[in-house]
Amino acid sequence: MDARRAAAPEAGGATPFREVLPTADFIARWRAFVRDVYGYAEQGPFLRVPRIAGRAVLSYLPLLNYTDVSPDGVPELAALARGRTYQVRVLTPHDGEYRAGDTVTMRIDLRKPSFDDVHAAIAKRTRRYLRDVQRAGFELRVGTDPRLVHDFSEVFRDVMHRLGTPPFSERLFRALPAFMDARFYVMYRGVEAASAAVVVHDAALAWVPWSGTRFAYLEERPGLPMYWTALRDAYEAGRTTFDFGRSPYGAGTYEFKERWGAVPVKIVTAGAASAVYAKYALASRVWKRLPRSVTDRVGPALCRYLPDL
Repeated sequence: MDARRAAAPEAGGATPFREVLPTADFIARWRAFVRDVYGYAEQGPFLRVPRIAGRAVLSYLPLLNYTDVSPDGVPELAALARGRTYQVRVLTPHDGEYRAGDTVTMRIDLRKPSFDDVHAAIAKRTRRYLRDVQRAGFELRVGTDPRLVHDFSEVFRDVMHRLGTPPFSERLFRALPAFMDARFYVMYRGVEAASAAVVVHDAALAWVPWSGTRFAYLEERPGLPMYWTALRDAYEAGRTTFDFGRSPYGAGTYEFKERWGAVPVKIVTAGAASAVYAKYALASRVWKRLPRSVTDRVGPALCRYLPDL
């Protein structure tokens, strides 16, 4: 598939950080990763995502905030769907108009002379909190060790229940490092994981697809040194863009990332388009009320049938 993709990042960071897209290699690895975990069938450039009710959705590609397809490439992708329901999330870096609730990804420009310059772009209040947490007795561990992956998954389940969203299975997280350049960051208080994130690296891009902090530790902000270290690691690895992940424009997560110096880039869903945050608002309220014993058991299996995740 050609699909008039946006230009790949050039040597020296010539592509503006807002416009950096995943490489073809990243997309191929991600396709293999999701196909391996969920057993989705391939249909041309798409993976076929079954739904509990209704016809399957042709997704390019599941679980990605956006792909290597530019807005100009959507018509060709639509033609390849041949009338079937399809979905692709597209980054639109030149769309500067935002409304509350718009889906955006939050990006930090790493093309600075030194990491001190990246650090200086962080809001003063966040830098002050960061210094406080660094003295608070938390320990950060980074890697892909199975124990780290398990502890990340436990934090993720806690966060997803609080947000009213089904959690992915631990199997998905265990499989990730076999396909992608991924590393898990977990903050501990003693033996308990308090905050966790996973960062996936590409040629010019470091992306945080999933992260969060247990409810019991929110006021202590243990995630701050974790994100700071992930940001530093991305800078030292030569990435030009640190993608803090998807948020609704103007929401609490948006404001948190903005204080790190991140700026919004709008994401548009083409095909089976939906305002994902509004679409699942009622379901999220119901899900939050269910006991963890139910959500932890049912949620991972349900995720296979939800193309909007």
